[in-house]
Amino acid sequence: MENYYEYLEIDMTASQDVILSAIESRLSQENVDQTKVREVKSILLNETAKKIYDEKLINSILNKGKQGQSINLDKAKNIFSIDNSAIHDKYIWIAIGLFVFGIISGLIFSLTVNYTINFLAMIAIVILFYMDWKMLEVHGKATFSKWWMLFSPVYIAKRSKALGEGKKLLAVWLAIWAFCAAGNFIFNSGTALLEQSACSVVTDIYHNQLRQYSKTCKDVTITQSKGKNHYGFAELSDGSVSIPAKRTIHF
Repeated sequence: MENYYEYLEIDMTASQDVILSAIESRLSQENVDQTKVREVKSILLNETAKKIYDEKLINSILNKGKQGQSINLDKAKNIFSIDNSAIHDKYIWIAIGLFVFGIISGLIFSLTVNYTINFLAMIAIVILFYMDWKMLEVHGKATFSKWWMLFSPVYIAKRSKALGEGKKLLAVWLAIWAFCAAGNFIFNSGTALLEQSACSVVTDIYHNQLRQYSKTCKDVTITQSKGKNHYGFAELSDGSVSIPAKRTIHF
């Protein structure tokens, strides 16, 4: 764990005035890492964040010589651990991952399973946004209502503004959303044409195979497609609903 006190060349017992003076001195130097200094400032000048950071730093110093064979296990844990002593984007990236998984699930699983996955993913994303907002609140950056977490793009935009960061995360989220919307439009357009063609096939099945000439197809709704196999149901001229998918229609 990096020691910010050593970076500023001060003691852990330094007062807020001494810390602020050390930060200003560091900023006046040439080629200083502005991002790192802002991170140090957001932690050491925030009472709650500083308390969390100090506890972690002390534990890190005390356990420095006691790691032994457990070092590899600690590294593995760090991959999944989230340190809220400093502001980070991990919650947002995890939410983006869930968003992408929800999109991909539509290509892998059935409609019912896909709806379930996306519903759970939506709940998880809201929880992640709430955890992110609470982290911002600890660091005094939650300058907007937490209820914006119900509108993903707006939350990310307001978060970026509050942190004074660029729009990279918002651009990634909107790009994924736009790609998904374009994919759905292309898929739905193709499905609509397929449903129109399927209706004539269903009518042909009832006339030529089942010898039920009084029935014709009014509309077909395809619920799932696997290659050339399409599953769904058809609305007939007498108002009844048939499921020709059990016969598997090929196009």
